[in-house]
Parts: sequence; structure tokens; C-alpha cells
Amino acid sequence: MSGKYTIGVAFVVASFLFAGCSQAPESPAAADAEAESPKVEAVSEPEDFKVHDLVKEDITQIPDLTSRNLSVMGVKLGDPTAEVNQNKQLGKSLGTTPVGGLYRSAYQERGIYLDFDKQTGKVIAIYVNTSLARKVKGRFRSILRRGNLNLFKKMFGPEPRRLRPDLQTTSWRYPKKGVELIQTRSGDQRTYTLKLVRPRRG
Repeated sequence: MSGKYTIGVAFVVASFLFAGCSQAPESPAAADAEAESPKVEAVSEPEDFKVHDLVKEDITQIPDLTSRNLSVMGVKLGDPTAEVNQNKQLGKSLGTTPVGGLYRSAYQERGIYLDFDKQTGKVIAIYVNTSLARKVKGRFRSILRRGNLNLFKKMFGPEPRRLRPDLQTTSWRYPKKGVELIQTRSGDQRTYTLKLVRPRRG
């Protein structure tokens, strides 16, 4: 990968929150700290559960969803780098940028970003952007395209934690379910990102 291309990819990712484009956000420090924080105990994981893929079925019809039983184009939280690299449905990475204690890689014309833990090499966060909405099944498209908050609350609960890290960004987070919807504004334009991380206690 050329140095010029790497710099270009890093600039696009880093400018998301400020420019309001549809790439995955360079998350606020608090959000990235939550994804990596050793102080918050993760919810215990049952051995047997079904994973539902955003591009294969309408997940708005499935009860009791958390980030653990959601995937996108065959990728789910906890997948190792080697497995992601062999995922033909996802395709090849468009570039990787170091962000703190992780690596962030772009896929599908930057409709998907994955965060990989530097130590374990496993996926610790998934970002699904407005630009991938055309490939998403069913009514969930309206959440990525228009920020259908009523549907989002119907799926995950009536009272998400609402955050405003800056004037351009608003997010609605369900920490115990590992799900967050991020809205970014640039003038009259709004774009949306679904972020998945491991569910947390408290």
C-alpha cells in the first residue's frame, strides 16, 4: 500500500465526525475507551445462540437482539483477523489505520468499518454506515438511511443513553445490548452509523 493511499484513508476516517460523511466515525475518546476499558465487566456469553446477518434477513422482526447475535456480511464480534481476511462476502480491506489500542479497517466502499484489538487480533467493534443501507434487508434500512429512531427504540428499548460529543454528532446507545446509533450532521445532510460492541454490565 503506498504512503499516499494510507494517508488518504486515514484522513477520510478521521474527518468523519467533522465533515458529516458516511464513513465510520473516528469515535470520541469516551466511546473508544468504553470499547477497550478493562474496568467494565462484559456480560457472560451463552454457548448456543443464533446470529442474524443484516444483509440476509430483516432483523426488525427478531426479539431480544444484542450485538452478540448480530453480524454483517458474515462478520461478527470476536471474529479473528484471519477469518475476516478469508471472508469473500465482505471482500478485501480498503485500508487500515491504527487508533489507540486497535486497528480500524474499511470495507465495502467504506460502508463497513471493523476495529481489531491489537493484542488479540479479534473484532471488537463493527460500524455499518448509511452507504451500506442499500444492501441491508427489510425495515432496518430506514434506520441507516433516515435515522428511524422510533423503530430503533422499538427494537432495543424506549430509553437509550443519548450523547452529544459535539455539535455535529448525536448518538443513542444501549450499553447493556452493545448497540449504538450515531447521527452525524453537515449542514442539512444527516448520515447514520450502527455501531456494535460487546454488551456491558451497569
